Amino acid sequence: MKVIVVDDHQLVLKGFTGILTHGGCHIVGSYTDPRKALTAILELKPDVVLTDLDMPHLNGQELITEVRAKIPEQKFVLLTMHLNQQLIKKMMRLKVSADLSKNAHPEELMEAVSA
Repeated sequence: MKVIVVDDHQLVLKGFTGILTHGGCHIVGSYTDPRKALTAILELKPDVVLTDLDMPHLNGQELITEVRAKIPEQKFVLLTMHLNQQLIKKMMRLKVSADLSKNAHPEELMEAVSA
């Protein structure tokens, strides 16, 4: 499974890519700058994009919206520290494949990406 990982924190990015690689995923890109990730997603067309919600320059919602305008079927797993009712409704409108708290266990991450 080809995966692109997007998070504006380098340490978090490395942690997610390590977990996914160990779980058998092929990381085709990892980005701290969501604008660069956007270009890569459109070019590489990964199976799944794992993205943070809160990022500077282009947040997760904006990233998903821009990609979906060109690749409607793209699958996303959204990560955040702030799960609340308003955010859950927003994610449902974005039709993300899964949403996870950054406090989730690594196995939950693998399950979300695999599903």
